[in-house]
Amino acid sequence: MTAMQNTLRNRIHELQIFVSLVDQRLAQERSNPHPSLELIQRLELGREDLLDTLSQAQAWSQHDSHTGPSAA
Repeated sequence: MTAMQNTLRNRIHELQIFVSLVDQRLAQERSNPHPSLELIQRLELGREDLLDTLSQAQAWSQHDSHTGPSAA
């Protein structure tokens, strides 16, 4: 595995952790007796952006692992 592939895998893992934290915060806010609808909306939009970025990174990682370091 090249250094670039290793870095990409680390970033993917970090994104997964961050999405999990956003999910936890969303659940916490939704269970609040007086939830902030604005905060929920912002968290949901941010989560969607993170998932899009994560999906692109995973696709790139898979493509890179199939093509090898010469394609980088």
